[in-house]
Amino acid sequence: MRRTIITLNRFTTFTQNWRGKKASLWLCLLVLIIFSCKDDANFIGLPKPPRLDVNYIDIPLNPSVIQYDRLLTVNPTGENVTRILFGRYNDPVFGNIEARGFASFGPPPYFSTVPGTATFDSLVLQLNLDFYYYGSHNTSTQKLQVYELLDSLNYSRSYYNNTTPALPALPLAETTFTVNATDFDDAIALNTDADTANNKLFRVRVKIPGAMGNNLLNDLKTITKTMTDFATFTGKYRGFAFVVPNGMGDKILGVNPTFRDANPRVTDTKVSLYYTDGGTQVKVDYILFASVNYTTGFYSLISSFSTIKADRTGTPLSGIVPFQEFRPLDNRLYIQGGTSLLTKLDLKNFYTFADTALNVAFNSVELIVKNVGTVKAPPALSLRVLDSLNHFRVSYLDSIQGDSLFLRVDPYIARFSSNFSLGSTVSEPAISVVTDLGASSIPISGDEIGKIYLTEFFQQLYKRKNDPRKIKALGLSIFGDNNRKSTSSVVLDPNLVLRIYYSKPVVKIR
Repeated sequence: MRRTIITLNRFTTFTQNWRGKKASLWLCLLVLIIFSCKDDANFIGLPKPPRLDVNYIDIPLNPSVIQYDRLLTVNPTGENVTRILFGRYNDPVFGNIEARGFASFGPPPYFSTVPGTATFDSLVLQLNLDFYYYGSHNTSTQKLQVYELLDSLNYSRSYYNNTTPALPALPLAETTFTVNATDFDDAIALNTDADTANNKLFRVRVKIPGAMGNNLLNDLKTITKTMTDFATFTGKYRGFAFVVPNGMGDKILGVNPTFRDANPRVTDTKVSLYYTDGGTQVKVDYILFASVNYTTGFYSLISSFSTIKADRTGTPLSGIVPFQEFRPLDNRLYIQGGTSLLTKLDLKNFYTFADTALNVAFNSVELIVKNVGTVKAPPALSLRVLDSLNHFRVSYLDSIQGDSLFLRVDPYIARFSSNFSLGSTVSEPAISVVTDLGASSIPISGDEIGKIYLTEFFQQLYKRKNDPRKIKALGLSIFGDNNRKSTSSVVLDPNLVLRIYYSKPVVKIR
């Protein structure tokens, strides 16, 4: 085995030897020359002077509440959330909220001539509730009245939360049913997990009396133009309104009007015509959502939407005016879908900081938000760019090329487009900010919002702080289709700040 021999104080012994004194002086001089050519940091135990000064600052954003004058609530095909709302809830914070649903309906996707001997049995409207609710968490009885519309709906028309179609004085039919909010919450959890075998259903069925059922059967017997031309059909059968009477109900509920197969399933929203022929009962289903009619080959341009009204009297939001900055009496901040409420963030103080902080790099930028209350919290929020009039800043601008007019992306936004999600030109023309996580949605987990990381976005604003078209305000609103298809809400603490960790050079870097 090899041994290791350790000799202690060899250098000391050498330098103390009279014969080594001259050599030791030369050795010390050589060491001094070598180390004097290196950076000071080579000396162990001596810190290198910092070349970057790291700081942080909390910037107040002077928040306020903005109400829009209207929201598009129509249900075209291809949206993430397709919902018709109806119901009432007297919210002590947001006010008395009422939603009414409207829908046209069309011929069956498949149909054939019915024998002349067939006799009418019944006509039943079935609504497939999607388990969305807003309001009381108590189990309660809901009363639903169904009206026949006085005017037809037009698929090419835009319908908003303040659109009010005319209704007759009396309902066509009505029904009552019980809603257990806990069961609704459980059903949402079961219907969104990976196991489809445990999915829940909730259907509201209303028997429609009167002449409508017999008329539909007679049109099937002769296959008149009413059955083959959608405009003619909706001119005769104008559609339905879903209304909860005054003083009744403590929830707003959602109906899913879509169907999943070529024909509606037994669980889907539809109008079912029952008739008997030769002792056998037959059912024919009419649809409440836009679809190809496989018998005629034409498209059934069915429309549906919701009106949503809010009476803010006696609430902290009393006196709010569309597009005007509003500071509620309780000094809190509010966001609500359906009734068009968002929280505005003014970036004026950010640009004041940017003008005084030269040559800085942002290490982290956090929007610190604390919610202090929710009624049916939405899945997510979004930050949208506002213009000087507190409207959503649009993604696209008109441009002329030759004799043609076309849309192009706003040039300022295009310069750092990776930091934005651009909406469509119709239903969502707004510009949403992309967070550091690479998404334009800001999830609410367990009713908590917390910190929103926006480092790259604000670094770009800092770089372009002198651009006359710079972004001056953002709106914190409910994300996506839920902003137009729900009345979910969030109450925020007013101490909302932008926290910036930044570095700046303190010595000249060679």
